[in-house]
Amino acid sequence: MLALTQCWFTRTHVPVQAGRPDSEGVFRSTCRYCERHIISWDRKVWHIADGFNLLSITGSIQKAFLFLVDTRDDCVVARFPIDHLDDESEISAFAKQIKEDRQVDAPGSFLVLRDSRKSGL
Repeated sequence: MLALTQCWFTRTHVPVQAGRPDSEGVFRSTCRYCERHIISWDRKVWHIADGFNLLSITGSIQKAFLFLVDTRDDCVVARFPIDHLDDESEISAFAKQIKEDRQVDAPGSFLVLRDSRKSGL
């Protein structure tokens, strides 16, 4: 018989203890339910530590972009290049428009807009 853990149903991993960030600014722990290694950048949302880490390669990306992340399914939904914009005010206006179009700030939304130029996303 296979017993499924709480995090399998809720897709929410809960750390046993969220220590200090490592040299890359990543918090590491173990999920109290499934006992798998998990990581977080903000101590709020935790992800399985195994597999492909999109955020670890952001420093090596040539072009800057905004990317839309579905935090429930842990996947990138869309990328929006921003290298054609002249300054931070244009980038902020573009980000605001994306958020409005995709209803990022709507109640119950699992979408988050992140900037590839900023560390600790």
